[in-house]
Amino acid sequence: MTHSAGLDTVDFNAFRTLLEGLLPPGSLCALSDAGGRVHYADPGFQHAIVDKVLARLASEPAASARSQPRIVRVRIPPSAWLAAPLRGDDKQPFGYLWACVPMAEDSKAVGRRLVAVASVLGQQARLAARLDDLSAELAERCEELNLVLYTEDQVSAFAEGQHALDDLVRNCRDYLGVRFAALLMRDKGILIAHDSSAADEAAMPQQRREALRTRIYDLVAQTGDTVLVNDPADPLLAELCPGNACRLLATPIVDGKAEVIGMLAISNDAQQREFSDNDKNLLRVMAQKAVKIVQVGYDSLTGLVNREAFEFLVGQQLNDAQQRGTEHSVLFLDIDQLQLINDTVAHDAGDGVIKSLAALLQRAVRDADVVARLGGDEFGVLLVGCPMQRAEHIAAELRTNIAALVVPWADRSLSVTVSVGVAPVDASTETAQAAVAAAELACDVAKELGKNRVHSYQPTDTRLLKRHHEMDAAGQIQMALHQDRFELYGQPIEALDDPGAPLHVEALLRMRDDDGELVSPAVFLPAAERYHMMPAVDRWVVTRAVEFLNAHGAQFGAGRGLLAINLSGQSLSEPAFRTFLEERLAELEVPLDRICFEITETAVVSDPKRARAFMSELKSRGCKFALDDFGSGLSSFGYLRSLPVDYLKIDGSLVREIGEDPIAASMVAAVQQVAQVMHLKTVAEFVENEAIRAMAKKMGVSFAQGYAIGKPQPLDSFVLAQVVRLEIAAGR
Repeated sequence: MTHSAGLDTVDFNAFRTLLEGLLPPGSLCALSDAGGRVHYADPGFQHAIVDKVLARLASEPAASARSQPRIVRVRIPPSAWLAAPLRGDDKQPFGYLWACVPMAEDSKAVGRRLVAVASVLGQQARLAARLDDLSAELAERCEELNLVLYTEDQVSAFAEGQHALDDLVRNCRDYLGVRFAALLMRDKGILIAHDSSAADEAAMPQQRREALRTRIYDLVAQTGDTVLVNDPADPLLAELCPGNACRLLATPIVDGKAEVIGMLAISNDAQQREFSDNDKNLLRVMAQKAVKIVQVGYDSLTGLVNREAFEFLVGQQLNDAQQRGTEHSVLFLDIDQLQLINDTVAHDAGDGVIKSLAALLQRAVRDADVVARLGGDEFGVLLVGCPMQRAEHIAAELRTNIAALVVPWADRSLSVTVSVGVAPVDASTETAQAAVAAAELACDVAKELGKNRVHSYQPTDTRLLKRHHEMDAAGQIQMALHQDRFELYGQPIEALDDPGAPLHVEALLRMRDDDGELVSPAVFLPAAERYHMMPAVDRWVVTRAVEFLNAHGAQFGAGRGLLAINLSGQSLSEPAFRTFLEERLAELEVPLDRICFEITETAVVSDPKRARAFMSELKSRGCKFALDDFGSGLSSFGYLRSLPVDYLKIDGSLVREIGEDPIAASMVAAVQQVAQVMHLKTVAEFVENEAIRAMAKKMGVSFAQGYAIGKPQPLDSFVLAQVVRLEIAAGR
């Protein structure tokens, strides 16, 4: 707002004393505006004479020709009337300083004095107007600073970010003093609007809503430029928002990849103020704040909401279901064998598949629905107001469309399939997390049944119950790792063919629950395998095993004991685990030949090349290896020639049957014969009674392990038992 010099900024009384010293005795003074309306006057001053003087001045051709008269002199006996103009910055009079003096006085001399005083009064008015403008500008800048400073963009959670976006839009409306402000991110399903004239400030006329979502947004997104329309008659405004005479300012919201992901807009009615370049710059600053806020809840690759945001939005619909009895559904989609594309083509190719799948899902659902990227190859879809039966049909259609999707990559075309789980969100659902977990469980079953299919969650489904228990166990494993609630037990391995052989003990993992009770490995190890947690578990085991040998190596097995440590196939296939293992072994203070790593037949068969390289490296440094569960499929016989193993652990399911089942006995004998030819030692697992032990020894098996030999016990107890034996031998 620009202030003009005016009589309201003139302090006439401050100059009255000065005028008394400059004017002849008996003079009267007054101050009028340019039209002759008197604002200040001495008692006795005749207001009506002012109109006559100005009328006479206007009727005199010579006077009216002077656009900027310095002094007005009119004789109306018995007085002379003098008027000196007060001028603004545009040099035009905005008022007159009047003096009524006796006609006998020298009116020219009095006029010069009057002009001098009027000049000072004009300067004072102009200065006051400029100060008012500066004050108004400072106030406006202060509001803008408040807008920037008091709009928070540092958020750490999706729900917090939603509140921050709402505050940002409201602050744009309030601090900029506009009628309407809105933020739109069409692909993310975000539309936040605040209208100062609406009873419900978040309400927005349908016509304006449609214009924002389509024509205005499209123009901003296509050009990447700010749209500024101040003239309500501008043809562009009629094209963008027909039938709505207003002023418009809209700026793009641009992410770190220079892609337009949304729009921030403000609008005024036609009779309200125009928008300036400063408004444009300020709106751009607020658009940058919006980018920071949305980064918290959205996936950077696809632009979809992340898992935390998805669960928050599912929670909102769950509240609706519990309060109003509505029904919604959640889909959990897992890309089948995306890792194959990453390994055989390129990770960028896998990213291209993920982006194409995200785009397909967004096109396939309604605006009210939500699509999320929940993990590396996992997606979620929230179907609002959609019962399970309808959701199952939608899931089937999505599965079919994805299977038909072709993603161009370099000189080839890529395609994938998905497994889909469907779960309800209704009044019986406990939490949003439970709904997503139920859909994930159903998806796991779909993958287990052969992939590229849809499976619906049913609370009584035994497969789902099994997956549910595994998910609970996975959570317990995470907490056990965090709170160090694992323990190492040991089970002895007896030498059958060499009574003087050193003590052999297999390190076994145990876990305690929240109440301190031991959890069976049969409960938590399958969950660790399914949810790819074995590398973390193996790291814990190796670290504690090294600490045990460093602390008790001299007592354990009289300084000769061999400790067997299990390694999973997941750890073998993880390059970082090999580095970790080398670092831990470098800390070992006993010879490496006192460690034997047990690797399952399944791990070897799944990736023989990697397993062979891993084993050969550690074998060259002194470590020993045992092939665990050998003979369960006989497929590993072909790998034995190239694998640097020292022991074959015969699968317990065969060993426990050798007394009753001739086939089991012959298979054990076959393994023993191959081992003898290859100069390998054998270990019979699950030796549960003396009869099995005797038969295994008769067959020539080297070692036996099982309850008939010894039950698992805390690893430290083997050190204590050795100390007791030494003390007895010493006669203490």
